[in-house]
Amino acid sequence: MSIHAFSRCFRLTTPQDFQHVFSQARRSSDRFFTVLFAPGKTSTARLGFAVARKKIPASIRRNRVRRIGRESFRRHRDTLSALDIIILPQPAAGKAANTELFASLALHWQRLQRATGAQPGSHAHS
Repeated sequence: MSIHAFSRCFRLTTPQDFQHVFSQARRSSDRFFTVLFAPGKTSTARLGFAVARKKIPASIRRNRVRRIGRESFRRHRDTLSALDIIILPQPAAGKAANTELFASLALHWQRLQRATGAQPGSHAHS
């Protein structure tokens, strides 16, 4: 398996996983995303999405935002500590260019690193 795969162990999959993050969340926000994060229950970073139809009505745009979020997470996963992360796209994300979204998420990952004191490459590949 590629180190950049997005297998089940890197996803928030249950309502309890999401509730854990929502109840203990710290946040990072900009015009495209609000990223919630909390200490994880596993040894690796995990990702989930909460994409409201009200904020991004067109399904094609919601799915594009999710794809970009997953790809950005895959690229930066090794620099994040054992965090559970939820990405909440804002309405502007549905109309933004891919490059803007990748740049926004890259800044969020840096903020998460600083907030948690994670050092790049501080844990082994799973």
